[in-house]
Amino acid sequence: MSSGEIREINRQYNQWENEFQNKYNKLEDEKNYYKDKLAEVLTGGTSNHEEIEMLRQKIRDLEDRIKEGTVEKKEHDNYSENANDWQILGLQPGSGEDKIKKAYQTKALLWHPDKHRYETSEMKSFAELQFKIVKEAYDRLMAKN
Repeated sequence: MSSGEIREINRQYNQWENEFQNKYNKLEDEKNYYKDKLAEVLTGGTSNHEEIEMLRQKIRDLEDRIKEGTVEKKEHDNYSENANDWQILGLQPGSGEDKIKKAYQTKALLWHPDKHRYETSEMKSFAELQFKIVKEAYDRLMAKN
């Protein structure tokens, strides 16, 4: 993989991460708005139980949407141009075949393009490139064993 391809992967990842963070922040802001609104209604002594339940439901729905969208950034998300196969799979050099297979399965599930619902073709392309890098690293390490 050329350094230009790696730079493109990093650029796409950063773009995807920024888009995700913006959406996450909007959901958090909306959730906080409804929490504040609920607090106002409760401190105002309103007897409108329907409004209270509606606000509580909106908060629960937003919390669920936030949880569903949680993505943890991991070290393997951004490969350096000099990353070796061991680093790509997150292993110590000389790890056994079982560890190599387990690391590959974990990374392949994370990056498999069919496992994610991306909103843009760039995001899907990013996952495909990450999956390709992981597969190539796995193939090279297994060929050495």
